[in-house]
Amino acid sequence: MLTQEYAVQIARDWNVPQSEAGFVTRFRVRSAFLARYEVHQVGDRHHREY
Repeated sequence: MLTQEYAVQIARDWNVPQSEAGFVTRFRVRSAFLARYEVHQVGDRHHREY
């Protein structure tokens, strides 16, 4: 996920009901590495992920 808002939504709405736990971890990735992948919008305008 590209935003914390989207990651929290996935953890809360999908992971918690399925496994009774949901976590969001933030980390940095080099831009040069990410440039190899396309960003996809998978729903609402803030639902963007690699």
